[in-house]
Amino acid sequence: MKMQKLMGALILILMLGATPVTAQNMSDSQVLEYVKEGIRQGKEQKQLASELARKGVTKEQAMRVKQLYEQQNNVDASNATGTDVNESRLREEMKENTSDMLEDHPSTQDLARGNQVFGRNIFNTRNLTFEPSVNIATPLNYRLGPGDEVIIPAYTYSATALCAMNMGAKVVMVDVKDDFTIDPEKIKAAINEHTKVILPVDIGGYPCDYDAIRAVVDDPEVKALYRPASGRQKQLGRIMLLADAAHSLGAFYKGKASGTVADVTVFSLHSVKNITTGEGGAIVLNLPQPFGNQNELTYLRALALNGQNKSAFEKNQVGAWRYDIIDQGLKVNMPDLCATVGLAQMRRYKSTFLPERKAIFEFYVREFSKRDWAVIPPYHHRDTESSYHLFLLRIKDFDEAKRDAMIQYISEKGVGVNVHYIPMAMLTLFKNRGYKMEDYPNTYRLYANEISLPVYNHLTREQLRIIVDTVAEAYEAVK
Repeated sequence: MKMQKLMGALILILMLGATPVTAQNMSDSQVLEYVKEGIRQGKEQKQLASELARKGVTKEQAMRVKQLYEQQNNVDASNATGTDVNESRLREEMKENTSDMLEDHPSTQDLARGNQVFGRNIFNTRNLTFEPSVNIATPLNYRLGPGDEVIIPAYTYSATALCAMNMGAKVVMVDVKDDFTIDPEKIKAAINEHTKVILPVDIGGYPCDYDAIRAVVDDPEVKALYRPASGRQKQLGRIMLLADAAHSLGAFYKGKASGTVADVTVFSLHSVKNITTGEGGAIVLNLPQPFGNQNELTYLRALALNGQNKSAFEKNQVGAWRYDIIDQGLKVNMPDLCATVGLAQMRRYKSTFLPERKAIFEFYVREFSKRDWAVIPPYHHRDTESSYHLFLLRIKDFDEAKRDAMIQYISEKGVGVNVHYIPMAMLTLFKNRGYKMEDYPNTYRLYANEISLPVYNHLTREQLRIIVDTVAEAYEAVK
């Protein structure tokens, strides 16, 4: 058994192709003695392999040590299938263990490489970084500040506004259409020489009309108003289109995957999203020439790590200890532990999790379409499709008071519902900044009779039936 453990640890290193983490310069004999001592201490094969990798044992050295052990113990490699160890079986076992180890220990780089999750090649290391979304995701030296303006919809969560406000920029809110998404005509009317970014929101997971917004951005009259405040803004030559796709991971706009239709797209991986890493998000770069998306990606990753141009792992490579602080950054990088949680879900999102959410939506649509008081939210139109994040049911002809009474009734029956969202102009911070709800009448009209129904994986048909019946009872009780 000792020989089996020793051979297993060395084979595991060979199969992993371990990369040195720190330079220890252990000799082959030292490696062999280390493994023997570990076996005497009862260490598992995976633990030994991991320790040796951290000490700088490479695949090549593991091969030499394996051969050294065989020579010292007169082991014929061709007869390694004898009673002492079945190497063929052991290799299969090591293959399974290796798969488990890699499954248990992905990194944010692994997360970025999950590039076929949604059927489009948008998730790859060339244009994607996974970080918590603290401030607005803009390219190198494209910083916003006092005097700059960012246009956002009035119907969204406050984080959309705060990311710009935290950088000193002014937020300009505009009203939305009946589908909850920002109104392109209102965008055009709000643009002036201070406008630097348009920040549409895919509310509930349903994409905005990006073609119409692009048409506004590219309008000659709008371009004539553009006043770049930096060389990078001048390089772009127009207003930036930055999509708040916090809800729309896996959605499609006219056949194009969410993340490919704006200059920059920010997804949320918060705990209540379709895929979660607990906290954090993903930034997808799709900037035009002459921008280099890889350079911008490198900069954003450094910005999320105190402005440091190397991670702890990179600094621990042989001779690579020197680093630089290239900008005034923040400590908001995504930990590998969080990436592990997200990666496990991402691998099943297209095949399992997203179809489950779609089935829930379709159940609600079938049931509430039978009731003339129910207004169904947008979710699928031709080749534009939601990510099915929120089911934003509206109650026809209800005001805010009746909607609240319905929610109270439903909640007392044990069904959890919500409202997405209280318009920002109704919140203290924004009221104190001069924003007035009467400036956004359609936003208020949608909010006043909206109820968000439960949408999450593993909801059963029986539970969905209870939800629908309870909502219908609440309407009858309140109308």
